[in-house]
Amino acid sequence: MNELPFNRRDLLKLSGSTLFAAGAVPQAVQAQKTTISPGEEISGTINSSDDRDEFEMSVSQGDVIEIESEKEARNRTRFNMSLPRGGGGNFGGSVGEETYRTRRTIEETGTLEFSIYTFDEDVDDPQPYSFEITRYEGLDQWPA
Repeated sequence: MNELPFNRRDLLKLSGSTLFAAGAVPQAVQAQKTTISPGEEISGTINSSDDRDEFEMSVSQGDVIEIESEKEARNRTRFNMSLPRGGGGNFGGSVGEETYRTRRTIEETGTLEFSIYTFDEDVDDPQPYSFEITRYEGLDQWPA
């Protein structure tokens, strides 16, 4: 069986029915990641369904990562994360009427990756987003 120059995860990053020649790596796969620090707010704008902003942050085993956003921004864009030891998933968890929050415990030291994008193929207006990332180090219990 012939090996392709990208993996299954790369294919999942492609949106719509993008076609490309064998051997060519799609632009979506070549996105530059921005390194962020704990406590930093991530904000930007998604301009089309092909647009994707990617971030990464160093984490240590036992850290608790909390991601929070206004509900309105969460409804327009999607937030996905990959944990160092696999797993991750979409940003979720409603807190009140205005806020979404999710927390994950880090099982292995490494790099946490975040992607922000939209599935809306008819993006007429830029879709602004803003997420706050907090890292709690070595907790015995989750923060209130």
